Amino acid sequence: ELAVAARAASALADQAVDALLQGLDRGEALDDEECAEIAVLASAAEAAASRAAQEITSRALEAIGAAAALTRHGLDRFWRDTRTHTLREPVAHRMREIGDYFLNGAHPPFTLPA
Repeated sequence: ELAVAARAASALADQAVDALLQGLDRGEALDDEECAEIAVLASAAEAAASRAAQEITSRALEAIGAAAALTRHGLDRFWRDTRTHTLREPVAHRMREIGDYFLNGAHPPFTLPA
């Protein structure tokens, strides 16, 4: 299950990168709808990666057991780093943009992450 989550998120990220590169190649010829599709695909990839990372790190710690929390192993750092990153870039607003696009045709803002 964890491998499936990781590979699905990776495949979606690859699709988003390909779409972005194709959009950049089109330059000024890129229309609003194509730009919105790229933004939605990027948001979907970000949401999938965030959820996969949280699931994978949490379940890995569960599988290892209490020893995973021992400082000398440092395995809890992966969970903490993942959680910190996902708090900085919450998925909820991305999911709202995706839903608004598919349900209402609203174009999300197109921004590149800092």
